[in-house]
Amino acid sequence: INERNLPIYERLFHKNRKNQNGCNIKATFFVSHEFTNYGMVRYLYEKGHEIASHSITHGVGTGFKDEKAWETEMSGEKSFLTSFASIRPDDIKGARAPLLGPGGDDQFEAVSSMLSVVKAS
Repeated sequence: INERNLPIYERLFHKNRKNQNGCNIKATFFVSHEFTNYGMVRYLYEKGHEIASHSITHGVGTGFKDEKAWETEMSGEKSFLTSFASIRPDDIKGARAPLLGPGGDDQFEAVSSMLSVVKAS
């Protein structure tokens, strides 16, 4: 979430756009650290969108070789979201692997320990 894509999100989720049930349209944003403007993350969070961890590095050049690497990446981004965007840790209830890559048991264990509910992988 940054200066390049926030205007797109603001158009997509304009307050006059509603679901069929009349509620405002909301989304889950999976956030990785690079190029992220945490003030803008906070802005979307305050608008009622869900914010979730998508890792620190997005797995670029390294991959996540074991449970510790998964934990560092996913919990690290959760920590950034709580520190830099002032999002309550309990409000970060989702995570997604970079590039939707499978991480097997290592990923499951690391993300399970980080989150009370895993919504996507």
